[in-house]
Amino acid sequence: MANMRNEENKQQQNPALLNNNYEYPTMVPDEMHNQLDWGRPDHKRVDQVSFVRKVLGIVSAQMFTTFGFAVASSYYPEVGRFCQDPIILICSCVMMIPVLCALMCSRSMRETVPINYLLLGIFTILESVSVGSLTASFDVASVLVSIGVFCLVTGSLWIAALNTRLSA
Repeated sequence: MANMRNEENKQQQNPALLNNNYEYPTMVPDEMHNQLDWGRPDHKRVDQVSFVRKVLGIVSAQMFTTFGFAVASSYYPEVGRFCQDPIILICSCVMMIPVLCALMCSRSMRETVPINYLLLGIFTILESVSVGSLTASFDVASVLVSIGVFCLVTGSLWIAALNTRLSA
């Protein structure tokens, strides 16, 4: 009975002990804690920024591959005919479906490092072939203008994403 009273007294004195939520006391008030420079990096923020940079790097590699196919199919008639070949285009679209299913439905494939990069690379090439089949019928100038506008808009979004304070 005495032990039970001691536990109740401890919980009344320190409400942080309720529900086993142990909080360590600090000498700095909570509102000042984030304002002080503790001399060490904010590891959560560093991890978030490095993740965003990695994702933007992957997306930029995919964009450059797709733009390469688009310009090549528009500039070189042989590449345009290759991308517009019905068998190549149908194979590209049919092969894209299982790659997308593997990326979206299989968590292990999506999170395993060499496999996910390989699947993203395959998807990018297959998608680039279908984009190349569309741009083969346009002149090079119109393809380059559309790529430039797309890069301007996407670049602006990337700059905003890198400079926006991420939520904690």
